[in-house]
Amino acid sequence: MSAQPTGKIEELESIRGIAALLVVLFHMPIWYAPLHDIRFVLNSYYMVDLFFVLSGFVMNLNYGNRLHSGRDLARFQFLRLGRLYPVHLLFLLLAVLTAASSWIAASALGLHIPNGSAFKDASFATFFEQLLLIHSLGFFKIAHPFNGPSWSISVEFYTYLVFGIVCLLSHYVLRLCAFVVLMGGALVLLSLGGADIASFSEILQCLAGYFLGCMVAAFAARRPHVLPRGSTFVALAAMTVFLCTRKNPQFDIAIFFLSALLIVAVVCSRDDFAKRILGHKSLKFLGLISYSIYMSHTFVLWVCNQFVRVVLRRPEAIAEGISTPQLSLAGALLWHAIALAGTILLSALVFNYVEDPFRLKSKEFARRFMTPSRRLGPVAVVQNPE
Repeated sequence: MSAQPTGKIEELESIRGIAALLVVLFHMPIWYAPLHDIRFVLNSYYMVDLFFVLSGFVMNLNYGNRLHSGRDLARFQFLRLGRLYPVHLLFLLLAVLTAASSWIAASALGLHIPNGSAFKDASFATFFEQLLLIHSLGFFKIAHPFNGPSWSISVEFYTYLVFGIVCLLSHYVLRLCAFVVLMGGALVLLSLGGADIASFSEILQCLAGYFLGCMVAAFAARRPHVLPRGSTFVALAAMTVFLCTRKNPQFDIAIFFLSALLIVAVVCSRDDFAKRILGHKSLKFLGLISYSIYMSHTFVLWVCNQFVRVVLRRPEAIAEGISTPQLSLAGALLWHAIALAGTILLSALVFNYVEDPFRLKSKEFARRFMTPSRRLGPVAVVQNPE
């Protein structure tokens, strides 16, 4: 690539933090059905596809020109493992612990578990699949019996490997063509494959979004400041309209292109009111801990839901096949706030004591024992890619 944008693109960190909170809202227990049925909330699961596009953008911007050999590829993949795996392992073990405690309580104390066995879809096989981060590659039954959000970490980790191999192509045009083929092929299969590719839909989602993000990075590196002020607001408005109006709860490739538009608008336009809001320190903090938010929230929501069930003893109703305690609007809003605050608090702790320390340790190990094949030049730093 030619000259790249340098410095920390903080607005993108804020966007990732906001998206992570929207995923938390989507997974909230249905304590009050009308609150959950808000279209914006129901469509917030699309934010995972935004994560994929952001990841491709970040990685290509930071590593697209830095991988020259098998040694560089091994170093890159090791750093990705050090970034993702400690938090994944923590919440995988916590999920097993909570499921086991539910089973023990039900067996020893005669408690009723309204949603079935604590290990309904779990087994030693699925545990080891998640332990190895292979559970969502399409070769196994697609089920998320432990920490559900880890499916995206599974597909993203191996997409990093595909990206690293492509980046070993020294010719820039060949590399860009490979990005186009990978993105286009994944989009075609997602659009036309139907039931035939159902098992592989998750890895295809990641490939499509990630390599579109790589192409966005290539464009942004060559076309800085080509968009007028106000572009970020327009892109945010387009994304909001999509989330508020999309009615068919199925996969929609439009989310990838809206995500790409948003990234281009942020990176390739000059400062405006929307970018100043995204640059607020509270939103940047959410972005900093966004990975921990994403991985921790199902545990926090489980704890909150069990407290409402067992301690408050609220009446329950079947919501989307799950027996869930029911609250008033005021009560549901209160518990939504408690769950969000609890998730942010736990995520801050996990970031400070697990995620960031292990990231730094892996980076130090790589610096000492896995030196790159060439001296690395300055890069754009987005969300601490190492």
